[in-house]
Amino acid sequence: MRFSQASRAGLLIAALVASLMSWWAPSVANAAPDPARSSIKEACNNADFILISARGSGETGVGGTMWSVYTTMADHISRTTNGASKLNLVNVDYPARHVSSAALVAVGSNSYFDGIADGFVKTSQYLQQVQTLSECSHVTVFLGGFSQGAMVMHRIIQAYDPSQLARFHFLSAILVGDGDRVAHDGTHNFGNADPGIQGIGQAFPFLSASKPDPIDINNDTPVFSVCNAGDPVCALSVRIPPWCPSCAGAYTAAAIMRGIAVHTSYDRSAALAQAARAATFR
Repeated sequence: MRFSQASRAGLLIAALVASLMSWWAPSVANAAPDPARSSIKEACNNADFILISARGSGETGVGGTMWSVYTTMADHISRTTNGASKLNLVNVDYPARHVSSAALVAVGSNSYFDGIADGFVKTSQYLQQVQTLSECSHVTVFLGGFSQGAMVMHRIIQAYDPSQLARFHFLSAILVGDGDRVAHDGTHNFGNADPGIQGIGQAFPFLSASKPDPIDINNDTPVFSVCNAGDPVCALSVRIPPWCPSCAGAYTAAAIMRGIAVHTSYDRSAALAQAARAATFR
């Protein structure tokens, strides 16, 4: 059987990504107990604020990145209110593949994005429960997500107008490594990524189902975005040599794999801590 040059390149990219995915396995090592409440009702019962959180990039449970967001926000709320107010977390349990699978966009695969719709549905159900449960009548809601989880929350904000978000008790959102990031969006930006560079979902909308609609900060939907230069999910930048236009797939896959270390290091970043504190109170 003979393969064309493009077919051979595609097979090579897929094989490279598969081998690197097995080597670059996600590490999930939360030292502290899982902080998630088992339901919205439980979370509302003994807190003034709740964070509806969606992990990403192969993490399990809450995930290390959103754990860092949660602990920073909880500490800031406690300090700011002298211990009078409390934050609880509810985890959106949905499938989120490791970031290395994003490199498969180079061969037309949407595997990196395939759990986002499930996360969207579950987050919407949580918000509807906040609106209807008497136990939640007093709470304020934050939305937060990392990687595909950030895309879930981005799409929630795009889907509901400000008046409906207000009925969900929504205050603000923090999006970390957001693949739906829109260039020059109306978000509060943290990290050193160029605001003119878009996320991977915007670069491949036919695979991701991302929408280019900007978030309008003047529409009372405060969103805090954390993105660092070199992160291939929220700031995908690929330079393809003009002498090899057929190399686009290989260069894209290589750029994504090179940026994995950037994408998976937000839990230790000052930008994340700054954004989490800023998102807590308006």
